[in-house]
Amino acid sequence: MPIFPEAGRLAELRRLGISEPLVRLAFGERLHPAFDPCFVGPPRRVYRRPEDQVSVPDGPPLVPLWSFGDGVQGVWEVEGGLEFIDYDVEAPERYQVVARTEQGFLAWMFMTLHEDLFDEEDEFETLPGAAERVGFRHYADWLAAYEAANVGSVDEWDAFQERFVAGIDALKTSRDRKRR
Repeated sequence: MPIFPEAGRLAELRRLGISEPLVRLAFGERLHPAFDPCFVGPPRRVYRRPEDQVSVPDGPPLVPLWSFGDGVQGVWEVEGGLEFIDYDVEAPERYQVVARTEQGFLAWMFMTLHEDLFDEEDEFETLPGAAERVGFRHYADWLAAYEAANVGSVDEWDAFQERFVAGIDALKTSRDRKRR
């Protein structure tokens, strides 16, 4: 399926109900150093010259948020609800739905940041401020769950993260309830 046109991308994110802090990140505003470079737009990897072939997953029109390396994160609307996806431009068919609400997507983002910054104590300590900056209401819950978790393998870790995001998605905000 197609990529949503670059010219209307930010307006479409707003139409989908994406919060202003995430729209600002998608625009390229550096709201907090923790998000740079992984979670700051624009998605240059996706919007190239017209003659270049862009790889996207099969599905509804994708509204990309940003890209970093070969990875792209974006959102599309499915049956009146949202799906936030992560995929590699080299293998778009293996995309992953990482969340179905914005708060769930923020949880996924902060888990990724947590893994990336774990050994960088000074930067790691900035994550609560970054969470506040984008309106992630569950950072303290995430940290408590992480500290209480007893996971020993990568598979257990992935399952733990998926359960945490699914729990947040299940809470759905009033904005999410209007969609479905």
